[in-house]
Amino acid sequence: MMRVTVIGAGNGGLAAAADLSLRKFAVTLFEHPAFAGSISLIKEKGVIGLSTLPSTGLAGGFAQLERVTTDIKEAIWDADVVLVVVPAFAHGAMAKEMAPYLKRNQTVVLMPGGFGGSIIFWKHLKEGNPSSTVLLGETSTLPYACRKLDSASVWIRGRKNTFDLAAYPSPNTDRVLATVNVLYPAARKAYNILETGLNNLNPFIHPPIVLMNVGSTERKDRILFYHEGITPSVERLIQGVDGERLALGKAFGLPLEPAHQILLDHYGHQGAAGKNFMEVAGQNPIYRWSEMPANIDSRYITEDIPMNLMPICSLARQVGTPSRVMESVITITEQVLGRDLSKETRTLRELGLEGLAADEILKEV
Repeated sequence: MMRVTVIGAGNGGLAAAADLSLRKFAVTLFEHPAFAGSISLIKEKGVIGLSTLPSTGLAGGFAQLERVTTDIKEAIWDADVVLVVVPAFAHGAMAKEMAPYLKRNQTVVLMPGGFGGSIIFWKHLKEGNPSSTVLLGETSTLPYACRKLDSASVWIRGRKNTFDLAAYPSPNTDRVLATVNVLYPAARKAYNILETGLNNLNPFIHPPIVLMNVGSTERKDRILFYHEGITPSVERLIQGVDGERLALGKAFGLPLEPAHQILLDHYGHQGAAGKNFMEVAGQNPIYRWSEMPANIDSRYITEDIPMNLMPICSLARQVGTPSRVMESVITITEQVLGRDLSKETRTLRELGLEGLAADEILKEV
């Protein structure tokens, strides 16, 4: 039986821990001691309640976990694979926490990696453990669309039928994929972590929808994020950002699909259909419960822009592909927030990619 440790007890962490446990894997759930209260009930009962939408094909029930802990050594010492399901800004800190206790050839997967997450994680991991030989990978997205119902239960309404995975460095991808496919057969091989980073749609979808519906949010009109938040004008903005994503991928020889096709790949089996983004996202059955964030200052902005869209935009400028629409989204968002997000961003310098041409970057990833 494969032993799996899930790092992080947010929406995605609970969903992964519950689903994998019900599918008969030995699961340990870890949460940082600073957030111990969020798992106290799970730790007391030892179970997570999982509800699922029938179209996911996943079974619900009470998932019995092997361990629930805030001790990182206890959490990972005997794991075959460690799934890191934390916000992108926590990747470096989590790598430092894990570094002393990871063992030779353990597999660590960031779910998802965001843009450059594996580079950040590896950098901090090697600082804490220079001799580390773990296999490191990242996915393009979380395998689920999910929400916590309370501190000990979670609802999975979407299961992605396919998503991308790459190792860092990329020559290890086949080995990491072989392990992850035992847990998630839907994972497919990506060329490298540039492809997984650019196929994470969040930074290309979330900020435009939030930004273009800012009036509704400030009036406290809790409209549906996709079904009501995507109008023809919003779709045109998303198409502009997505076009720049596709152009950047082309500069690196990556065969990226348009955003609406990626959503069809994810959720066609659950009823998603259409010929453009507004049709596919705006009528996706699993999105009927997705509301606009209560505040503009949410992860849809404060994670997706500085951790993803800003370094992607910088990379586009560096290699000479279009970036005007991305830059506009970033600039207007900063003005709306009244805050300089560049102080919170991942930078190409931090990723070790600053000043490199496209062919040189490909050698680094």
